Formats: sequence, C-alpha cells, structure tokens
Amino acid sequence: MKEPEKLRSMVIQANGMLPFEVYRDLYDLAAQFPGDTIVEIGTAHGAGTISLCLGALSAGKQPKVFTVDRFEGRYSSRSAYGDVRDNLEIVRNNFRDSGIGEHIKIFAGSSSDFAVQQCPDVIDILVLDADGRIDRDLINFASKLSPHAAIVIDDYDHRVSLSSRPDGSTYVDLKHVITKRLLDRYVAEGLIDIVNVQKSTAFCRKAEGAEWDVDKMADMALECYRELVFTDIDRIALFRWLRKRVKANVPPWLMQRLRNYRARQVPAH
Repeated sequence: MKEPEKLRSMVIQANGMLPFEVYRDLYDLAAQFPGDTIVEIGTAHGAGTISLCLGALSAGKQPKVFTVDRFEGRYSSRSAYGDVRDNLEIVRNNFRDSGIGEHIKIFAGSSSDFAVQQCPDVIDILVLDADGRIDRDLINFASKLSPHAAIVIDDYDHRVSLSSRPDGSTYVDLKHVITKRLLDRYVAEGLIDIVNVQKSTAFCRKAEGAEWDVDKMADMALECYRELVFTDIDRIALFRWLRKRVKANVPPWLMQRLRNYRARQVPAH
C-alpha cells in the first residue's frame, strides 16, 4: 500500500532505530490485516506505534493500540533520554504530532504487569521488540491471541554484539541470538509460521489449528537458554567495536599525533 507522505519524517522524529522498510511493512500489515486491536511490547519513542496506527487508519479502521515499555532499565536505550517521565513526554508528543493520540494507550511498566492489568481480551496483532524474552511474552499473551493473529518479532538473527550503557560501561548483547533460537523452536513445533523476514524483523502468523501449551513452551524455552552457554561471536565485529571504543576514549591531541605519525610513514612516490 502507498505510505503517507510524512511517514518517513514521523519515524525519524520518533527516533526510529529500525530500517525504514520495517516501518513500511508494519504500516501495510496494520492496513491489510483483519482486526484492529494491536499490542506492542517495546514502545521506544513510538516509531513502530505510529506506523501501525497510521496503517490501520488508512484502511478506515478505528484501531486500539496498546503500547508497553518500562522506559527505564540498566539495558534500556531509553535511559539515554532521561527517566520514565522524560521518555513518556517524548512519546506523547510524538503521538500528538502524528495525530494518533486518541487511538493509543501507553503502559509504563513490564509486559507481565500489562498482561494482568490492562491487556485487551483479544489481540489481533502482537509486536515484540523489547528485551528478547519472546518466550515470556508469547506465553503471557497466548490465551489472548486471535485464532490467526499476526505476530511481529524484531531482532531475529544470529548477531552477538557488545553494547554500551549511557554511563559508558559495556555489556554483551545476546538478545538477537536468543530471539532467533526461541522463534525457530516454536516454528519447528508448529506453533508459529514465519511469513516474511524484513531485515532482522520476522513477520509471522499463529499457525492454523495450533494448540499452545504454555508449560511445554516454557520447557522449550529453557533448552534454548541453556544453548547460550556456548555462543559464537563475529571476530571482525568485535575488533571493529573495540577500535571504535578506543578511538572514542583517546584524547583529541593524541589522535592528532597518531594521524601525523601515520602520515609520516606513508612512502613518497
């Protein structure tokens, strides 16, 4: 479907971190998929929420979009923008500027708390883009998913990376690899069908006729987590990250001396 002229600028304003093709596909999904109740885990600053809501509105629907985020946390990218109140103000302003505020309900807290406190009775589209614990969220919302619900899961690839917190400390990010292992296991068990993968975002459907046994799903997830004991890492990506970190912490005067030194080592032709 044709995207609205301002979708790209609205995604940029909302600090969208995904490739634009993903936001365009979210827009199309909400426009074309039957049903108008959407639950999104991982609001960030609302780029995905905006794409989903505008897509549904373009098809003449009156969407009900529930978006959930802690807006804080040791590993949350939102911490760089302030505390929970600061992030909520940013998100609400983005929704207001996009003209979708009346269709959005924001839940500031965990997805588990949302599941018992505010979750709608039926979910037509479920979007998971939070901490990689897709097993927890699929189990929490299993009884709420409509028979042929659309399920969108981000970070579906093998990538292991090093990341930095706002305070400069470093951690190993295994979110992508555990997401892929969990989703692949549920697909293999006939619970979910992958329709399309855009970049690292999987667009899926609840498998037709699938019976979700949440206890078995939890057991499958445990095996996936055990596999993280040994996890491959891309050496090239690791060295690039280390080089970037070193450059970021080298004083400007020293960097200039290093550049001058390298320039002197270039042989004359």
